[in-house]
Amino acid sequence: MLFHEKLSLLKEALGTTSSALARSSGLDASCICRYLGAKTQPPRYGKAVASIAAGAAKLAVDDKRVRELRKKIGAYKEEMLQEALVRWLNAADSSLKERKHPEPRKPLRGMKKKLIADTAQRLDLLMETFKTSNAALARYVNVDGSSISRYRRGRRGVGLEDPVLRDICRYFAFVCRSQGIPKELSAEINVSPDEAANEEYMTAKLFAWFREAGSAEHTRHLLQGIDAAEAQDLSFRAKIEKTESTRLTEEISYGADGVYSFFLKFTKMILASKEPLSIHICASDFSWFACAPRFRDDWRTLMQDILSRGHRIKIIHNLSLDADEMFSAAESWIPLYISGQVEPYYLTCPNRSLFCEYAGAAEGLCSMRFSCFKGKEDEVTAFFSRSRDKAAFVKSQFDDLLTLAKPLVKIYKRENATELRRDIENNRASAGGDIIKLMHRLSLESMPEHLAKQIFERAITDKATKDEMMKYYHARRRAFLSSLSEVSVTEIYPEYSPEDIAEGRAAIYTPWLPCRRELFYTPEEFAEHIKAIERLTQERANYRCVMRPDLPFKNIDIVSKEGEATYVVKNDEPLAAFSFLHSYMNYVIDRYLRRYIPSA
Repeated sequence: MLFHEKLSLLKEALGTTSSALARSSGLDASCICRYLGAKTQPPRYGKAVASIAAGAAKLAVDDKRVRELRKKIGAYKEEMLQEALVRWLNAADSSLKERKHPEPRKPLRGMKKKLIADTAQRLDLLMETFKTSNAALARYVNVDGSSISRYRRGRRGVGLEDPVLRDICRYFAFVCRSQGIPKELSAEINVSPDEAANEEYMTAKLFAWFREAGSAEHTRHLLQGIDAAEAQDLSFRAKIEKTESTRLTEEISYGADGVYSFFLKFTKMILASKEPLSIHICASDFSWFACAPRFRDDWRTLMQDILSRGHRIKIIHNLSLDADEMFSAAESWIPLYISGQVEPYYLTCPNRSLFCEYAGAAEGLCSMRFSCFKGKEDEVTAFFSRSRDKAAFVKSQFDDLLTLAKPLVKIYKRENATELRRDIENNRASAGGDIIKLMHRLSLESMPEHLAKQIFERAITDKATKDEMMKYYHARRRAFLSSLSEVSVTEIYPEYSPEDIAEGRAAIYTPWLPCRRELFYTPEEFAEHIKAIERLTQERANYRCVMRPDLPFKNIDIVSKEGEATYVVKNDEPLAAFSFLHSYMNYVIDRYLRRYIPSA
């Protein structure tokens, strides 16, 4: 019996799914699918076969199934199930490929407390310790699986300033927090188990550990060369005239208050323009400015005013790996992205320096820029210029960076409602990865069928619309219950006030649906829906509902599938939605939403 046939028999005998077997084995779900489809094979007596045997043994909890399985694989009377599975899966009839150069690896236990020679060995040590596959790590850091293989074997170098290395550190910090850190690895990196539970601290420690294997390289900043707009071949008289002109058109200020005053000048000049403008921005973490209490309200108001006047913004983000920075940026920019007038991009070769940097230009009008060392924002130096030449130069810098950038989001409008629903369902239906939904209203899929039918009968008079709504409800309900058989689902809602419930002002989720009019619960219907949710949490261990008095957004829903996709949906006119196209942003939003889930 060939290996893929044995794997299929094993899955059937245990009564499990491919994704469950993958999770139990510590392998990527796509890896198990390829083995089952005979598209690839693991090496004989390799780590993958051992992991599958161990994972299957963990899933074997039904005594009757275990006895039948032992009989099918020919297990000896005194032989443990895991050992029997290893022997059976590696048997000659499996036709597994032999390892070309079997090299026994030294176990982690008993290693001396000394530094490992280079980055490749350290990466290999981490992956061996946590039994991480190349495919799983590659999917997280957004590279090809073969790249991870070359990093591990030293066939390709990964620089200390390469963003991939920081992503790798972030991944293993998350693994340490969720799985714990082995004693030997804890001693090697010099962190305690309690410290390893702090994800941000562990990321920094892992990065410092990798840095010990090499030396840092000089990092180019976003604003480097910003003053290169000065002409190089001017005569002495022309230089004097140029200097006098610059003094008149460019201002310099210091400190956070100077940044704020220049930002006011920059935005007010844009708002004074009678024609819609294209505004170009390059930003490397200025959340300290956008989210500072004294600036936050004015910053958001002014940005919304700019968009309301028909101006459009193109922004290139230099994505940071600091979670707090990314959370602040998400809260600031998500309401702006949803307007459809902001085109966000991200640098594919990011410079994650220690500087907070910003350069913005309203083409043909004015420009603003500032730069400071992180943690020393009070010492920032800011520049504001009314020079068209300077604005044109900042625009040219933006265009140069745009060649190294990709779109950060995919936008959906009302006419794309069917595509949006299809994309969300396709990602939600895939195996693996928890689902978290932050919703401003109770979801239809958690509503029992008789209640949905009762509400539609009461509130909708048009039969065609009523039938279409029921059809849509059944599709969502089936997809929801199906996802509960594979993954954990957490729904986060705002707490409804007793007054709104009693007076029938509690609204039902209807935007983007066939029925475009707003529907409301009666007090009895709302109470029945809440009871149905409570029953669901008791019947399904992997379903959870959280009611919060405080939520960050109004009329914005977020659906996050861990490691897969994130959808942000605006539910008032004009309807709009977007999904993130960068894997790290999906990770950030997932971690951001988890802050609203109380710890068990």
